[in-house]
Amino acid sequence: MLNKLLELKDSLEQNWTYLHKILFTFSFYLLYKVFLKVLDSETMSPYILLFIVLGFFVFTIDILIYPLIDLLAQKNTRIIDKKIKIANNAVYFFTSLSILSTLYYYMTHYYPVVNIVIFSLIMSAFSYSIILDYYHDKKAKIIKWLIVILTIIGLAGIIHGFYLNKALNVNTFTLIFILGFFIVDFLVYKWRAK
Repeated sequence: MLNKLLELKDSLEQNWTYLHKILFTFSFYLLYKVFLKVLDSETMSPYILLFIVLGFFVFTIDILIYPLIDLLAQKNTRIIDKKIKIANNAVYFFTSLSILSTLYYYMTHYYPVVNIVIFSLIMSAFSYSIILDYYHDKKAKIIKWLIVILTIIGLAGIIHGFYLNKALNVNTFTLIFILGFFIVDFLVYKWRAK
């Protein structure tokens, strides 16, 4: 399993462009639309969150594959740098939170939990990027501040979602948080390319 993940990591590093990220993520939206045509919207509505989660994991696979490799490599007693360990633990925490929140949503159908799922998914990608790529980089202070501002907006989205408790679960704050994530992710991709 570890060898297959290492091969995937090498392939992603060589071939995974931002266009690929968008195309493969958009394919989950198209897949959802196909299911929506075949089945009715009432049957498919409970599965929207699963498509969002899977689409996000495809979009951030180039970031989130590293903590998974490190988790499997720890079994082989490979020594990992302290900074990488902190980043990995942040990813494990937010990924676990997103999975638990998704399960909780499907058990209770309590709509505000969707905001927690989206927040924790995005924070898993942000935490890995900010801890490893921009922890001591003075040029990337803009990215750090953008992530801090977006984190506050994301938390406001969670609070607002619980306050309103409506079926329309993605509120304005969460929408800004999602759009901000794509902008910051694109900036990170461009700065990494340089």
